[in-house]
Amino acid sequence: MDVSPPLRIYFACFAGCLTIGSWYPRIADVQADLGLSSGVLGQSLAGFPVGTMLAFTLGAGWAAKLGFARCFAVVTPLMGLALVLATVAPSPQLLFTALLIAGLGQGMLGITGNVEADRMEAVLDRRVVVRAHGFWSLAVLVAGGVGAMARGMEIPPVWHLSAVLPLACVLVWASVAGHKPMPPRKSEAAARSARFVRPSRAILVLFLAAGGTLFIDNAASDWSVILMRDALGASPFVAGLGLTVWASGQTFGRLTHNWVADRFSAETVSLAMAGTAVLGLLLIIFASFEFVAILGFALVGLGTSALLPMALSAAARLTERPAAVNVAALSQLAFCASILSPLTIGWVAEEFGIRAAYGLGIAILAASGAIILLRRPFGALAKPAE
Repeated sequence: MDVSPPLRIYFACFAGCLTIGSWYPRIADVQADLGLSSGVLGQSLAGFPVGTMLAFTLGAGWAAKLGFARCFAVVTPLMGLALVLATVAPSPQLLFTALLIAGLGQGMLGITGNVEADRMEAVLDRRVVVRAHGFWSLAVLVAGGVGAMARGMEIPPVWHLSAVLPLACVLVWASVAGHKPMPPRKSEAAARSARFVRPSRAILVLFLAAGGTLFIDNAASDWSVILMRDALGASPFVAGLGLTVWASGQTFGRLTHNWVADRFSAETVSLAMAGTAVLGLLLIIFASFEFVAILGFALVGLGTSALLPMALSAAARLTERPAAVNVAALSQLAFCASILSPLTIGWVAEEFGIRAAYGLGIAILAASGAIILLRRPFGALAKPAE
């Protein structure tokens, strides 16, 4: 049976994220097993964005040579194995190292997946990038729900992730088998390879409008179970529901984005999402009951779902430099900021409590909303992609 190119990317993104989605609900268990404070845990978790950033700066050439299909087929099992090793790391240093390797894998998949989806948008004249991110979130939703059940059944993290790894590999291999690469955009030929790309003023504005959502996503993906456990005393299963509903909100927002974007302006959509995320953070910060925090996580997931993918699409459509250069510049800025996220969240959680760490997200979203209102950075999305 012939499978359409977008479906191959969607299924590959879903399968490639299953091991990552399975890791998130087990972070609290790894913290407890190692007896880590919030500050030390934050330092260890920084290994993942450090690895991702290294992939964007040093591994882009390797990713380009491998291409979308081979990269997903080769990197997915290696990344999954690194996450399995992270569950049994005997020290914070080795946990950092295992997550760094997994982050390298995540970066390689992100490079090839986003590039192939962007090329596909140009060839098919339809939105693919945000929906591909939606299937990534769908994997976190599914894997997070399974992870919550695994925690409730007291299955050790190593056995849980070891069971997910072969399933993810088989699904990825089935998704990319027979895939025919999309032709490069014309603008890609003009782009020069560079380890670090200087951001233009327009890229800086896009980063200020959307890059901060990585901080909030990190707080939700890595720390939601810990907040539910420490601040609300939730059971292992209920604590995992915070992660699951956050992923549900992100999945719904990304999969319905095309429909919403066809009916409302990019500024209206982005401001509405930022406001929704602020409401969710307020519910999380002031929640006295588990169900209130769970609702807050759902709103946060919906609110942050498409802001960064929208910014990446807008960067690709700027005309002052080749699309590949603009996307690389924005990606590097975003992942530089994401390295600081676990360090900041861990320090604030240790000094002032985990709820205070979520409070920082409100200030970030307020700044993003001001940039969107004053600079209208998503205007390029109203123009047809070249």
